[in-house]
Amino acid sequence: MYRKKTTRRLGGVLLLSLALGTAPLGAESAAEIQRLRAQIAELGQRLDTLETSRPAEPPAAAAANQPTVALGASGLRVSTPDRKFDLRVNATVHVDGRFYFDGAPGTGPDDFLLRRVRPRLRGTFYDDFSFDIQPELAGNSATLLDANINWRITPAFQIRAGQGKAPVGLERLKAAPALGFIERAYATSLLPNRDVGVMLHGNLPDSVGTYAVSLSNGTADGSNANRATSADNRTVSARLFLTPFAGDRDHALSGLGLGIAGTHGKQNRAPSVYRTIGQQTFFSWAGGTTADGEVTRFSPQAYFYSGPLGIVAEYAHSAQEVSRVVDGTRREAKIKNDAWNVLASYFFTGEANSFGFVNPSNPWGGDGIGAFEGVILISQLNIDGDAFPRFANAATSARRATTYGAGINWHLSGNVKASVNYTLTEFSGGQNGNITAKDEKALFTRLQFAF
Repeated sequence: MYRKKTTRRLGGVLLLSLALGTAPLGAESAAEIQRLRAQIAELGQRLDTLETSRPAEPPAAAAANQPTVALGASGLRVSTPDRKFDLRVNATVHVDGRFYFDGAPGTGPDDFLLRRVRPRLRGTFYDDFSFDIQPELAGNSATLLDANINWRITPAFQIRAGQGKAPVGLERLKAAPALGFIERAYATSLLPNRDVGVMLHGNLPDSVGTYAVSLSNGTADGSNANRATSADNRTVSARLFLTPFAGDRDHALSGLGLGIAGTHGKQNRAPSVYRTIGQQTFFSWAGGTTADGEVTRFSPQAYFYSGPLGIVAEYAHSAQEVSRVVDGTRREAKIKNDAWNVLASYFFTGEANSFGFVNPSNPWGGDGIGAFEGVILISQLNIDGDAFPRFANAATSARRATTYGAGINWHLSGNVKASVNYTLTEFSGGQNGNITAKDEKALFTRLQFAF
């Protein structure tokens, strides 16, 4: 359009010039002719200026269709201008060191390892749909952790299908990069991890909490998704978590959260072993034991955050039917195990504590030193006495593990964190009232990079 208008104006100037150049001198005075010629020259200069100042960039309509790309502390993000398509790339890397003292039987070797290497791909499309894909690359083989799609019909009514975290454990639902302690505590050991199924979930009005109900294949205690072995082996999970004062930031209990969660279903698979927070097996089932029948779990849970202080508490109960053939006879029992843990954390540098990520007020660099967080933990897991001696060996498995731990987290920035934890684990129980293993004393370190 701009080029056509310029061409027409230039053609008009040329025609006018020809007309004036061929007009008889007697028709007008010489002064009038000179005045018109000056106007023609001025118009020509204006046309030249307009032509040279024409923008070389794409038209505005074309530029508006270009995607936006942003790279920063929150990862890589690519979006269309209307935000109907949005893609985010993130990653978490945990490099750990594990060191054990006093040579307690069953403890692993002192070593360094890649605890987590997790690239993550998330996105939204057409406003209401989102997806989450996250593999685990640490270890000897790659595994798939998350692969799901979510339909956000309204904030209060959403449907997620695929594989993801089961809506049960409080500590399990906390993102790994935001954990206060390097390893999760015992209550998490009795509750499901990630599972495959469909989940209805959403936010309650006025920010008073969230709810979730799911139907899934079911998992063993503390384990990831398993394929169900028969049509009726399914698990129903539900969780209600309330934050009644979250809408009023000035309220003394604005950081209070209270919840209850549970599962019920059927399983037919090998039951899980139980490990200490130092990641050593302290209870294993006798050979041939099967989780064969109903499994029921419940977990009351709570947290409280006020300024730099944070407290998280959780209890878990798992009751599972097990069976084993002993001397040609099938033996059955319902084994009821329970666990609890309390973790307290405090930011010495004054940052506001929370269940999510905490960024330091003065990150590392220049005059900043980052944020320092102290953590203390006490946790216990109790094995049902009926597990001994038919389903477990009292000489090699403990009935109870109690862990006391303390640590320090140095948040250099929102992306880099260094952690040190020390744990002391005491064992007791079994058929004879004790086991031969010494107390476990472990020092764990971690360097975290997450964006």
